[in-house]
Amino acid sequence: MRLTLRTLLAWLDDTLPPSEVREIGRQVSESEFAKDLVDRIRRVTRQRRLTVPARSGPDAVDPNLVASYLDNELAPEQVAEYEKLCLTSDVNLAEVASTHQVLSLIGQKAKVPPEARRRMYHLIKGREAVVPREPEPASDLADGSEPIQPWVTPVPPRRPWIERYGPTAAVVAMIGLLVWSAYLSLTPPRQSTSIARRTPPDAKTPTPGSPKPAESAPEKPAPSKPAEPAKTAPPVIIPQPIVSPKPDLPSGIVGVAENPAGVLLRYNPDQRQWEQLTKETMLKDRDRLLNLDPFRSALLLGGARVELVGETEVWVQGALPTQAARFNLVQGRVDLHGTVPAAPFAIQSSGRPIEITPPANVPVGLERVARREPGTSTAASPVLVVFAPEGEVALAAGDARETLAGPGAMTFRGGSWVDKEAKPAPSWVTEPKPSALAQQIGAQFARYFRPERPVIANLAEAMDDEQKDVSRLAISALRAAGDLSMIVPILSTPEDPARRRAAIGVLRAALDHGPDTLRGVREELDNTYGPDLGATMEKLLIGYTSREAHEDTTFRNLVDLLSNEDVGARELALDNLRVLTGRDDLGYDPDKPLGPGLKAWKDLLRDHELRPVAAKKPEKAS
Repeated sequence: MRLTLRTLLAWLDDTLPPSEVREIGRQVSESEFAKDLVDRIRRVTRQRRLTVPARSGPDAVDPNLVASYLDNELAPEQVAEYEKLCLTSDVNLAEVASTHQVLSLIGQKAKVPPEARRRMYHLIKGREAVVPREPEPASDLADGSEPIQPWVTPVPPRRPWIERYGPTAAVVAMIGLLVWSAYLSLTPPRQSTSIARRTPPDAKTPTPGSPKPAESAPEKPAPSKPAEPAKTAPPVIIPQPIVSPKPDLPSGIVGVAENPAGVLLRYNPDQRQWEQLTKETMLKDRDRLLNLDPFRSALLLGGARVELVGETEVWVQGALPTQAARFNLVQGRVDLHGTVPAAPFAIQSSGRPIEITPPANVPVGLERVARREPGTSTAASPVLVVFAPEGEVALAAGDARETLAGPGAMTFRGGSWVDKEAKPAPSWVTEPKPSALAQQIGAQFARYFRPERPVIANLAEAMDDEQKDVSRLAISALRAAGDLSMIVPILSTPEDPARRRAAIGVLRAALDHGPDTLRGVREELDNTYGPDLGATMEKLLIGYTSREAHEDTTFRNLVDLLSNEDVGARELALDNLRVLTGRDDLGYDPDKPLGPGLKAWKDLLRDHELRPVAAKKPEKAS
């Protein structure tokens, strides 16, 4: 490969293939001129007094010419002329070298140390942290001259009141109109009644088909008496069923998120980050919502109520006139509250459309369960489990149709409804609130959330809470929010086994969600540990297959990892040994690896006593 200025810049910025890197490196080492040019490029790119090339004069160059040179679109004679100019002009050489360096960094992920990342998140403060500056007292000058005042921004002229307050008033009026419209649309109608009047018992009404009474001679009229008012029976009130109305929502609005009692997030695609909802909020089509554990959040989609339970993500969609509600269940659990009259809920799960019709005024639970075969990195297709506490639930997925009678549960897997069984519904389906302990932990977790700060910053602070349950909730929420960069370093946190194990559980749950999450975990492991130890940590997180569990090399490698210099590798190795053998830790402490625990594992390996857990033999019938 020929050594030119462009290839030299590519070699310095590490954008060449490995074979060409070695060739250019050899040519540079053999050429004194190339060595001097490399030193000169490094010097001029660090020289602060150099400016951009002038518009006129001997150093003037059209910026489009520089761009064409870097894109390799110039003719050979123009390339030679421009490179000659760069070799004779420091300002042009600095421009092309710096521009090439910036372009080589585009598309590469900056490697930020985990501790620096956490410190940056902790630096984010609210408005309450801004301390107003007090004016400095003027000093008394001996000559009586006025002190020099600091430069201040001149006060802008006052604008007319219509410009200052008009837009705000219009926005407030629009919000009031939308709230009033939502209130009218969401208020249930009054119970309708119909009044039927009874026929007086003494009234004689001829029956159809009965003979007419015989006519008699007229009798002498009796003396007239004052007429008495006719007696009528009191009205009978017949109650009518309350029908769940479908509110008239504004165009583009598919529902309303009630004022959250916990932490409910909505994804902002423009800023590419999650935002916390702190009040009743209109929901648009394709809005992405994430409810955090252990809270519950209620959505009014069309005329139906949908509750998000625990760590749950949904994408809301506009429902058809015949549907109660429509959404995509990405992960977690939801409660569907049946409407009157009964209407189907349209749910998307793993790309499959499913319709579930609960009985009127009965909650039906849905849970999306991610799966992965032990020891494999390929996630299986998730399953959808339906829980019915009472009544009959109609299930439909294409041609697969079933009826689930409560109390019972049924699973949708592989395009079919399977595993129908009669059992009580779990408490999260029938209980409107979490347990008292969950509410207490949730209150501790919620106090970290400040709407004026980024959600990730709130979670980063909550992750350091001394209460391990609060820290575990924050770690899990980071995974649900899509940020794995702060979870992987926790694996190697010394003297903190609770957080290490929480990170292990969260990362393994992330592997169950498909290849995209696996790539994210693998990338973070490589950035944190390097390619070699990162591959080992990935295997320890994935686990071992049944065939690998019967190989001696598996246990030998795991026992060797108990002496690894990284505490995260030792923690994962111990976890795999306990899972495979069914034993306890034998006194081994990953924070203090040297001791009787390590010796106990090595003795079992030496005596060939490390074997996978044997399947239990079936009991003999008596």
